[in-house]
Amino acid sequence: MRKRTRVHNLKVINKSNKPPARKRWAKAGRRLLGITACLLLLKMGHALFTVKHIEVKGPDFLDREAIVELSGITIGSSIFTVRSDQVALLLQADPYIQEAAVQKDYPSTVVITVNSRTPAAYILTEEGCWLMDAEGIVYGQAAEMAGNLPVITGINPDHLCPGKEVQDQPSAEALRAFFSALAEVPHLKPAELNLADRQEMILYTTSGLTVLLGDSGNMRRKLALVKETLPYLPEVGEFSCLDVRTGERLIVVGKL
Repeated sequence: MRKRTRVHNLKVINKSNKPPARKRWAKAGRRLLGITACLLLLKMGHALFTVKHIEVKGPDFLDREAIVELSGITIGSSIFTVRSDQVALLLQADPYIQEAAVQKDYPSTVVITVNSRTPAAYILTEEGCWLMDAEGIVYGQAAEMAGNLPVITGINPDHLCPGKEVQDQPSAEALRAFFSALAEVPHLKPAELNLADRQEMILYTTSGLTVLLGDSGNMRRKLALVKETLPYLPEVGEFSCLDVRTGERLIVVGKL
């Protein structure tokens, strides 16, 4: 058997693989220049995209400064930190504000649009006068009653909470039913709705009529009966009492 000879091929590398110092310094310089440029761009971007203007669109009677303060947006802050949905929710927590929207107009303007609640009636209690919208939401106290809005009486003041419906379910249901039906009877001018007894609601009109409504059931039909009778009221006479409690027919009770 022939003896095999193992041969080792050794390659000696004498030349260094490192790049020249000049190239290393040039690479480091380019890297430093890139970092510096990024920092400058960030600084310029921060200055460019800061909130400089806050516009508030809405009814004139709303306090613009109070709305801006409630939003939490400050001049000089980054526009990217403004969370439109969260700000809208903050604004809608105010009982007077029904809807709110926040829009960012880049690079530096924030536009706040608010819709206030529209008063549909006054709730009159021994402790003061409250504003209520057509949805039955109580949203603030009024110093005095103005305009031709109807007055709601017979509500316990303990059941009134700003930003919410009357905290008495039968009363809240009665108010919703009445104002929903009233929207379909524009010629009926209510002066007062008495809810002292929710099963025997009483409506007083600006023309002097007294209408016995009973409970809140079938309210559309009840007000429609009154509407159908309006053309014949001169024959019935002023200060008449009308009974529509059944919701099926109208009865002229007489004068009060």
